[in-house]
Amino acid sequence: MSQPFFHDKVVWVTGASSGIGEALTLAFSEAGARLIISARRVATLEAVRQKCAFPDKIFVLPLDLCETEAMPEKVRTAQTKWGQIDFLINNAGIGQRSHIASTAIKMYEHVMRVNFMGTVALTQAVLEVFLAQGHGHVTAISSVLGRIAVSERSSYSASKSALNAFFDTIRVEYRKQNIEVLLALSGGVKTNIDFNAMDGEGKRLGALPDDYDVAMEPAKFAKALMRAIRGRRREVVIGNMQERMGVLLRKYLPTVYHRIAP
Repeated sequence: MSQPFFHDKVVWVTGASSGIGEALTLAFSEAGARLIISARRVATLEAVRQKCAFPDKIFVLPLDLCETEAMPEKVRTAQTKWGQIDFLINNAGIGQRSHIASTAIKMYEHVMRVNFMGTVALTQAVLEVFLAQGHGHVTAISSVLGRIAVSERSSYSASKSALNAFFDTIRVEYRKQNIEVLLALSGGVKTNIDFNAMDGEGKRLGALPDDYDVAMEPAKFAKALMRAIRGRRREVVIGNMQERMGVLLRKYLPTVYHRIAP
């Protein structure tokens, strides 16, 4: 019998301390992968590690996306631990909600630094490993809000739209080097990103969105993402029917979409 797809593969998950990242860590561990899990808080990462099926196959590597200059050294540490990196799952990020007129420029700069520049810096450093070993797979967990616009999400949507363009470009530039790219456009998921989201001046909102109760469970998202990776998908929308239809409507009937956008 052949081994499961992810058995003994090295998977690096960022934003692994909660939500989607925690669910992915649990699922990849159950699938037999060797893991590198990253976030800012070591204690929380250790708690996640202990929940996993094979905690001895998990390496905790603290990471702050704002520290872009540290990414090459972080990648060297990760590669040294397991000898290779097969999959990079870019999941870490922050939320921000406020009307454009009440959003300080510093907030746009901060959201772009974390959600875009931090992810770009890490991915750029990991690409060197992929090229040296002759293969690699990178996933960007973006958002449907990188494709469609809704009120009070301008900085978040802009950061995700930038990610979409960057990872599309990786796919074009490295298509002959055996490097695969998956762009996962997430709909609403039951995580703490909205609760921890910042207002226009950087203060934590501390409130869940109205549609939180109908959002997808992180474990369900993790299963869908792993299925997309195994299927060698290039892009996938992981969300409810309304979110998937919104992406299609914006693409094919933009005038109609902008008349009804929330």
